[in-house]
Amino acid sequence: MISPIILVTKWLMVSRTLAGPPIVANAIIRYLGSDDGLSGNDLSAEVWKDLWPIERRRQREFFCFGMDILLKLDLTVNIMTLLLCRYLSHMLFLACSDSLWERNP
Repeated sequence: MISPIILVTKWLMVSRTLAGPPIVANAIIRYLGSDDGLSGNDLSAEVWKDLWPIERRRQREFFCFGMDILLKLDLTVNIMTLLLCRYLSHMLFLACSDSLWERNP
């Protein structure tokens, strides 16, 4: 069985990949149509800035940093921590739903 998380990340990657070409095409058209007369290196740098704005680069660095930290940690401890969090969130949900039923008979 394929994990739903893997399917979601696959489609997120596909959607990001499909979103790229219009950004590149619009940037090339905009910079070629300008009067600046950009060279090849300048043009590629400007297109790269449009494709990877600073917010997206910061987000990417944050994700890579988080993944780097996860990979350095012990895998068994990570799995046990995630299972414990899932168990505790389930118990919290049950406790909250039980208290809601008690207040509203």
